[in-house]
Amino acid sequence: MFFKKGLLFFTAFMLLAFVGQASAGPNENAVVAVDIDASDNKMNDGNTSGTAVAGTDVVVEVFITGLAGPIVGGEIAFDTDKLTVKSAAPAAGLVLLGANPATNTVSVGGVPPGVALTNDYLATITLSPVEGLMASTEFTVGVSIKNLADGATLATDNITTAMMAPLSFNAVPRLDTATPVVPVPPGGMGQAVVTAVNFPADATITFDVQGMMLDNVMHASEGNTLTLTASGPATAVVTASDGMASTAPLTIVFAEVRLPALDAVIGSTMNMMDDGMLSAGAGANEEIAIEVFVGDIEGGVLFGGASMKFAVDPAAAAMVTGFEPAEGLTLLGMSNDNLQIDIGTEAGVMLINGGFVGTLKLMTGAEEMSFSVGLESITVVVGSGETSQDMMLPYIPAPVLYNFGPRLEVSASIATIPRGGEATIKITALGFADGAKITFSHSVEGAAMVDGHPEMDMQNVYTLTATGLGSAVVTVTASDGMASQEVTVQFDEQVPIELSSFVGSVVENRVVLNWATASQTNNAGFRVLRSTDGETYEVVSELIAGAGTTDQLMDYMFEDTSLPAAEIVYYVLEQIDLDGTINRSNPIEVLLGARFTLPTEFASAVYPNPFNPRTTISYELPADTDVSIIIYDAIGQEIRQLVSQHYTAGRYSVQWDAKDHLGRSVGSGVYIAKIMAGPNTATQKMLLLK
Repeated sequence: MFFKKGLLFFTAFMLLAFVGQASAGPNENAVVAVDIDASDNKMNDGNTSGTAVAGTDVVVEVFITGLAGPIVGGEIAFDTDKLTVKSAAPAAGLVLLGANPATNTVSVGGVPPGVALTNDYLATITLSPVEGLMASTEFTVGVSIKNLADGATLATDNITTAMMAPLSFNAVPRLDTATPVVPVPPGGMGQAVVTAVNFPADATITFDVQGMMLDNVMHASEGNTLTLTASGPATAVVTASDGMASTAPLTIVFAEVRLPALDAVIGSTMNMMDDGMLSAGAGANEEIAIEVFVGDIEGGVLFGGASMKFAVDPAAAAMVTGFEPAEGLTLLGMSNDNLQIDIGTEAGVMLINGGFVGTLKLMTGAEEMSFSVGLESITVVVGSGETSQDMMLPYIPAPVLYNFGPRLEVSASIATIPRGGEATIKITALGFADGAKITFSHSVEGAAMVDGHPEMDMQNVYTLTATGLGSAVVTVTASDGMASQEVTVQFDEQVPIELSSFVGSVVENRVVLNWATASQTNNAGFRVLRSTDGETYEVVSELIAGAGTTDQLMDYMFEDTSLPAAEIVYYVLEQIDLDGTINRSNPIEVLLGARFTLPTEFASAVYPNPFNPRTTISYELPADTDVSIIIYDAIGQEIRQLVSQHYTAGRYSVQWDAKDHLGRSVGSGVYIAKIMAGPNTATQKMLLLK
């Protein structure tokens, strides 16, 4: 008996000496679980939080799941300086090799072929809190298993608790939030998310919301999370309870914010007031100034500092020469390279007049031109005098325009009407005479229903709202009685697919069709139809599965190998919705004559021209070559690459649907198709009329 026990310990010690040097083994993906449980039931009850105070032992059970097979030993380590290992009892079949309080480790061992754990139970370990540990000291404990060896190969694994929550002791239920001060813009909403932590995992948590001006606040809870949404200033005091314990109150301040603004200084009048001057004149080599307002937060919140990045467009029109901070603020830094201005104060000041922070100084260039000065980003530091936080303001003010006449700016030139929803485009009148009353009107061409109205608090802004089926082209006119401006915008109906390309080419004795979609909505798939006269079509493909609903760019291909005896064939795509609705694309032409009579020289053509909404670019290749077709706008900017691949000799065509490489429709104007085929290059001018 003595011999057998001595052999067991000898084997175990030799095992640990061996596995300490071995590499990761078959149990490297196993997971450690620890249960705080004084009942010693050898079952994982999921208790991961408890109380630890000096003089009272803590008993934990250690489990390990995902084992590849029986084990022959390992070392359990506790990562804490608040508890020390006192004693341990391993699972049946394993023996305790050591419990070391100095390293907070427990070693267990056995003999091959190892021990198969019951209920994943590995050991029960008693830990003693350090002297002086109080119930008010909150801490966590990480657990890992080192040199875990299996009974087959003696290979080892080091397994941590990275995939599980650590043990938590003396954790008091509390409320957390990342936004104790929430800005609420005029006409907008502010939101705070409050999370209840340190409650039992299965607890039912009830939130209580008290405070001032709560008529402005809506709140909704789910599990341990409470979402507060405010439409105006308010103070919310939140507590949470599970019926056994309650949290300390957490205060959320919803502070009404005046939006940032820029105000052009006319002449030498620097009055630190936002006069709404967003347009002015400026000559060459002239010093100009703009007053900057970051917006003030009402409710006595102090201002701590700001970081602002400006932009001059075009950059050569003016250069920033300085910044004069408001009283109580200090210029901390200024960079002429990226137009970054940093200001602040040690004690904090209460801003006045809409948050006036200072005056930006600029010097115009040697040539008089139209230009704008705006803010690209702005971060302010706000606080209560005791705490402070950085707050990136998402509200970028309108730029100041120099040497511009009256004009209209649109939030989007094209908007898509979602099915069953609405699309909105805002038109802003700028550069009209100061104090002028601007009137708007609009006319509609198309099937969509379009309504328009001026904004109540911004009389120079006109909002168009489109609903229903179909598309519409809307012309908006703004006038102050002396000058008028006109702009045209477009509402498109959301289509099941947004087809960004559809091309066909002859490859040996087959036609290869390629198409791409920029987006899909409820798309079950495609079928390819072919015609020899452009009128009567037959289905030539099985259903080619679509992608359902996605905004990702998707590519598709089909090869037509049974070609008819015709010089020209036409192809269309049938797109089939999940509800069975079918939509057809516009046809494309493929010249089959290229199989029999090859061109003798390079040539290209565009038809129709002018076009709307698409045109066909055809080209003839006398020899095999690489082909590239790129669309440029009138000033030489690349819009989209239609073709980039190797072709055999023959006749080909590709369609352009007047969209750029992101799938966005381009505006009316002149565009250039550059066709490069080996040593041959041709350019074709195209006129898009909308």
